[in-house]
Amino acid sequence: MAVHSLLPLNHDTHAWAIWNSTLETNGSLTWDLPPPGDEKYQILWSAERLFSGWPDYVSSDRGILTVAIALAVVLLRASNTKTIPSPSCIPVLQKVLTSMYLVCKAILGLAILTVSFPLAVVIILFFGLLSLAVSAVYFLRWGHTVTKAEGMDAMWGLEVEESRPIITACVTLKGTADIEKIRESVLQKIVFAQNDSGAYKYPKFSQEFVSLVGYKAWRDVDVFDIANHIYVLKESEKNGFSSDMSSQKLISKSKEEAEEEEEEEERINRIISNISSGPLPASCPPWQMLVIPRKDARYALVLRLHHALGDGIALVRTCLESLVDEPLHLPKFSFPRLTLLQRVLLGTWSTCFLPYGLLSVLTSRDNNALHGPQLSGIKVMKTSRAIPLTLLKEVKNSTFTTINDVLMSCLSAAISKFLQKRPRCPSNILMAVPVTFQSPDSMTSIRNQFSAAIVSMNMARRTPDQRLYDTMKQMLYMKRDPTLLALYWTLRGVSSLLPSALAEIVLKGDGVTLVASNVPGPLTPITLWKDKVIDIAFWIPHRSHVGLGISFLSYQGNVKVGINIDRALVENPEEAKQILDNMELELQKLHKSVTSQL
Repeated sequence: MAVHSLLPLNHDTHAWAIWNSTLETNGSLTWDLPPPGDEKYQILWSAERLFSGWPDYVSSDRGILTVAIALAVVLLRASNTKTIPSPSCIPVLQKVLTSMYLVCKAILGLAILTVSFPLAVVIILFFGLLSLAVSAVYFLRWGHTVTKAEGMDAMWGLEVEESRPIITACVTLKGTADIEKIRESVLQKIVFAQNDSGAYKYPKFSQEFVSLVGYKAWRDVDVFDIANHIYVLKESEKNGFSSDMSSQKLISKSKEEAEEEEEEEERINRIISNISSGPLPASCPPWQMLVIPRKDARYALVLRLHHALGDGIALVRTCLESLVDEPLHLPKFSFPRLTLLQRVLLGTWSTCFLPYGLLSVLTSRDNNALHGPQLSGIKVMKTSRAIPLTLLKEVKNSTFTTINDVLMSCLSAAISKFLQKRPRCPSNILMAVPVTFQSPDSMTSIRNQFSAAIVSMNMARRTPDQRLYDTMKQMLYMKRDPTLLALYWTLRGVSSLLPSALAEIVLKGDGVTLVASNVPGPLTPITLWKDKVIDIAFWIPHRSHVGLGISFLSYQGNVKVGINIDRALVENPEEAKQILDNMELELQKLHKSVTSQL
């Protein structure tokens, strides 16, 4: 018996080969490709157009291969009646077949949920009652001074030496730092700021993040001392907690020779790398603002914020709307308001795909030079040169993509170039991308409200145009992923209901190679305590066994890229900088390519 499948033979001629695989012990393969003038060739060309336009999440499914085989046979039989499918109907067929695929997948997902519903109800009721009992214990034992961590805060409770959940940012300001003025401003605008009802707007900034009765909780501190959180970094602290002596030598050399701005930036990055390898101070609210004097009439303000305080967008928004001298109101990064019926339909549709989303997250297992080695806990943190937004806009406007597509495409090229130099370079790697679910009504509070999308990045050698097109498709499928909403509520539920130790096992999610986050910042200049902000950069933390994080932040018409990579994944710290340089080089190639075609 012969099994027929479709395999791409030559994309330039739009031809497909019929692969006749005889199911025998020798596994022999024979090829039969009709000549270009033959009617069967035209049918195969139509089939190629049909299947090549399908989303990757469809074509990667083995079940779809069966459909492809069946339709290929139908197309071949159509040649006997001289019926050639018209190329104009290909897009319609793609939409119809993709819709049928999604409906069938939703029905199967609903069947799985129906079967598992009784067990799920028992588990939810048990841990829900346990969670309520713990909240009651908190109230009876500590009153209103302790509150259980809600939502997705608790999922950031695990802190090990190899991966600390600390968001780091560096704000470069003009002038000389007045430490007392900085402390007074933060106390008034953040720590002790009140809402209309008289309650603290940001209570987490004056609370400890602790483990009590098996769950994560926020506990009021007896005495809040701002001096424990905001201070000028001492010379002895600039070597931080790192045991990497080569990095410390680099710091000393850089301090002696730093005359130019770029050298000063590099010195600051090395200091930040060292201090970020250590924990936040114990027994006090989990945040710091460290002042590092510079040699060019500027100073750096390094913010270290535990991820339990909030996600990147929430923290940036808080600073821009509360801490700056003239508050800015950024656009709301949220889904549009929906009616109750729309919410029910959208939630139901997303829930039907939940089994596949969970399976994808739990079975994601990358193995390459950037994901697999034991992490050291020593961080290498670098920033790129400022990338003009005008350059990115020229590329995205010429290619009908988005700025995020362009950035992710350049990142894909840089990671590919890094892995090509290593043994066993994979054909694809997985990247986790946070997708915000900030609601319009929650903008005045700091929360963790995001889902996680898994995106496949092609590591093959490709032209900049091809890579951008591939990346655009992947990012588009990510945005349309129906599982995002259900995964968001699942993450919230697991984080809130399960004890922290059990939640950490369930939410481990360490199968991806890297995490990438893009946070839009202000387009206009801002000031803090009357000092002008020159530059802003931030770095996302590592989680579990994921040792590479890439961040993008825009400010005043430029984009800064931050890389946070574990020292065990690079042969020397300069390789981290090389990844950023290769991103810039890819952008230049891409810009030259698209502008030359105009």
